[in-house]
Parts: sequence; structure tokens; C-alpha cells
Amino acid sequence: MAGVEITETFNYDVQGVQFSAPFPYPFVAGNPDTGFGLAVIHTFEDTWIIGDLTVPALALGGFFPGSTVLCAFAADDEELACVTAFAPPPPGSDGFVGIVSDSPIHSFTFASGSSSETIHSVEFSPVPEPGTLSLLGLGSGIVLLVRRRVRRRPA
Repeated sequence: MAGVEITETFNYDVQGVQFSAPFPYPFVAGNPDTGFGLAVIHTFEDTWIIGDLTVPALALGGFFPGSTVLCAFAADDEELACVTAFAPPPPGSDGFVGIVSDSPIHSFTFASGSSSETIHSVEFSPVPEPGTLSLLGLGSGIVLLVRRRVRRRPA
């Protein structure tokens, strides 16, 4: 399993995502032997876990133990994309589902057509700040100049 695993004490808020659910709340389930997961259980037919990002992302995904639907949303709650993973992964492993978007992703949901939903970890790639993009561009330009200069030297 990749990503930052959900544990008894891990707080995703520090990493930039806050989880919630419309009933009553997501909770950490599991144990050190079988692993931990963020879970929601209720009596309705559909369940979902909501993730709100503090910094928008261009890509996100998660590892899960069964079938799930991952949807990504823009700042205005417009749906950007949804991906469905029907088949559960092989026993003892997790499935992965992810979305890459040209538009910034501000929130996402993991949904299940059953009375429970669980995710084991979430990965996301924050949109770089403009200053970071400038530094990356400057660094790339310097590398190209150095390469060009090295190639022009006589042997």
C-alpha cells in the first residue's frame, strides 16, 4: 500500500485534507495486524466519505479494500470526473483508483452502494504555487544553459 496510511493517531488535516461524512462522521477502524482505514457505516443504501483539500490538487487517488466510486469536484462543486472501481482487489491487497485533472480539484468523495465505505490511504498532488512554478522554470532554464554550454566545449 502506498500513500500515507491511516492509523489510530494519524491526522490527515496536517497533510492538507479534512474528511467528513453526512452521517454521523467517519471513524478510524481496524487494528495493527489487519491495518487501519477511514470508515463510514450507516443504515442507508449509499455511503460516502468527503475530502476537502486545503490546497487544490491536479491529481488524487486512494487505496481501498473493495468496490468504490471516486469523484472530484471544482471550487464551485462542479463535478470534474468520477471513476468507478467495481471489482474488489485480490485478498490481502488494496485496489487503487485515481483522477488526474486539468482543472484544480478542491474536494472529492469516495462512495459505495452499500451501507459501508472504507479507504486505507489517500494521495494527492497539490497545485504548485506560482512562485514554485517560477523557480521550477528558472531551474529548468539553468539546466538547459549548462547542458548547452557543456556540449559546445571542444573535446
